[in-house]
Parts: sequence; structure tokens; C-alpha cells
Amino acid sequence: MSSVEEDFSGLITEALMTLVHGLETKFDLEMAAMTRVPWATLESVGDQSSYVNGINMILTSSTHVLGSLLAPVHFQYFLDKLASSLGLRFYTNIFKCKQISETGAQQMLLDTQAVKTILLEIPVLGQQMSSAASYSKFVSREMSKAEALLKVILSPVDSVADTYRALLPEGTPMEFQWILELKLRSLGPGFERGKP
Repeated sequence: MSSVEEDFSGLITEALMTLVHGLETKFDLEMAAMTRVPWATLESVGDQSSYVNGINMILTSSTHVLGSLLAPVHFQYFLDKLASSLGLRFYTNIFKCKQISETGAQQMLLDTQAVKTILLEIPVLGQQMSSAASYSKFVSREMSKAEALLKVILSPVDSVADTYRALLPEGTPMEFQWILELKLRSLGPGFERGKP
């Protein structure tokens, strides 16, 4: 490949990443809304939360246009980077929620699965035929970390460590500490450390 072709390829990559960052910015309000949901006091699991509907609206309107403008190979690159970005952002946003009850974690798990479904439908929305098997696996892998985190939060207190090691083998001690603190807060103000 000549230096001109390399430069052109670099510009395309930079432009696609700019599109991804632009969509990330649009997600800011929805991610903030996610942290404001009263996860500790939810009484029942229902349909997907309103912030998920907001993410869906952003993706639907944006990908329809981008899918018609970008070449299939560039649209696929864009989708991969978008799924990676949104999966990580969703995962880290769970840590920003102060308190999550069991019902709240179940609702969040439903929301996570809804976001995964939305990401899987993007190629069709972007008029780029059906999603490739590799893209489906990629989206599943990117969103599975958030799903695993929520499953750890849902696990009984006496098996949190084992569940954490099994579902998040690459998790950090800081993340594990946060989960323990979250579970302690979820047990309520009458619970004393070491005295169930």
C-alpha cells in the first residue's frame, strides 16, 4: 500500500471514529438518566426503562442515515466500534449507581439485554442486510460483561466471591469491593457488618 493509500485509510478511520464519538455524546443524557433511576426502590420488573428507549431512538435515527451513506465495510467498522464503546460505557455506568436492589438489578439486566438486542438490529436499520454472525458474537461479548456484573450483584451474599470469579475472571479487586459495598447497602441500614 502506498503512503497516499495509507493516509487515505487513516483519514477514513479517523472520520469513522469521529462518528462513533458523536454518537457517544448523544448517549450522555441517557447514561445520566440511567444513574438517576431509583434502582434501590423499584418494586417490580417491567418493560425496558425510558433511558433504553432514548438509546434506541438515537441509534435508530443515526444508523438509518449512516447505513445509507457508508460503504458496507466502513459501516461494519463503525458498528464494531460503536458496540465496543456502548458495551463498556454501559458496564462502567452500572458502577455509578449508588444502590441497586435485587429487583433493580433484574430490571437493569432486562435493560442490558434490550440494549444488546438494539445493537444486534442496527445492521438492518442501517439497510445493510442482516447482521453477520461475527458481529452478533462481538455484540454478545461486549454486552456480556455488564450482564455478568448484574448476575454477580443478584447472587446471594455467601456466594458473591465464587460467582464473581466465575463470571468476571478479569475483574479487578476495586470492582469486587464496590460490589460488596453495594450488596451491604442493599441489605439495609439495620444490617451490621459481620452480623447478618
